[in-house]
Amino acid sequence: TQTQVEVGGNETTTATSYTNLTNKKIWRYDSSKFSPAPTAYFEAVISNDTAGQTTYAALYTDGATCSSQVSGSEVSTTGTTWSRVRSSGISLTDGTDYTVCVKASANTAKIANSKIVLEQTDATNGIRAVELYQMQVNSLLTDADATYSSSYRYTSFNPGINPTQSSFEGGTFTYYYEATMKTSAGTGYATLYNATSGTAITGGEITTASTTYSRVRSGDITANMPYGPSSLSQAQDMDTQAKNSATNTTSLASSWVIIQVSNLSNVTNTIYAELYNLTDGVSVTGSEVSTATANTTTRLRSPSITLTTGKEYVVRTKTSSTSAVPYYVYNSKIVLEQTDATNGIRAVEL
Repeated sequence: TQTQVEVGGNETTTATSYTNLTNKKIWRYDSSKFSPAPTAYFEAVISNDTAGQTTYAALYTDGATCSSQVSGSEVSTTGTTWSRVRSSGISLTDGTDYTVCVKASANTAKIANSKIVLEQTDATNGIRAVELYQMQVNSLLTDADATYSSSYRYTSFNPGINPTQSSFEGGTFTYYYEATMKTSAGTGYATLYNATSGTAITGGEITTASTTYSRVRSGDITANMPYGPSSLSQAQDMDTQAKNSATNTTSLASSWVIIQVSNLSNVTNTIYAELYNLTDGVSVTGSEVSTATANTTTRLRSPSITLTTGKEYVVRTKTSSTSAVPYYVYNSKIVLEQTDATNGIRAVEL
């Protein structure tokens, strides 16, 4: 599994010493949210405006200046052609905020984007936990009044709404909203907004009084995120809104929905269905069917079963999964076959 975290931006610099991006994005590494531990890489798409000159980019511990470079993260390219350059594996420190810094050997360094790439693999136990980032604001967003304004940078959020188009399912999911933001004065605000329903996500508002970019995260908003099986029929468009306490300027360099996924199943799960005698409260002997085939719709039929006249019957299902892995039953039928080669069919209920 590969998780990519966008931490760059489309900017230029003439600095010959490493400098922060003007609108830098800040990302925090939390090792407890990944199992197995990931192998990390840094990559950037960079160029220079002059042939023969070199552009450099590297991952740094976040700070007012670029003073603590992650060992082995520096990448570079020479010339005017855009190049995607990836580092070798790098070591990240738990609980540390990271950002990107850029410099030029001369003339103008250009960067289009950059990513922290987190690769997880475990052929024996599988992926058990991962932190994902559903990006919304990926370039500068500003607002200079006291009324929330939409950014119209929609992302589709679709858990459990349509089994053929689900964004995130299985395991345990915890959601947060986070932005890298600042304000020119007063208080800057950002909130996670459901544009489909026209409502803000409760608990999704974050604020800052910092005049320099800082990373701000909401509390747990899991219980307030849209969820579909009982009430929704389509994916929800999620957006970021921003405002200020007065007529100062709120600036967002980035925002995303964080999805912390844990307890992912690493075993084969079996799905069961049976016919149940609702009147007597007993399972119909021999009616149970099951499948362990993943990502495939399977039609299963039981051997012949015995029904009792005057009883009401329903279908019951279950799964062997203990990790909340979803399953789907599209239809079920009681099949009644009649045959009499001598007298033919004399009566039937359809």
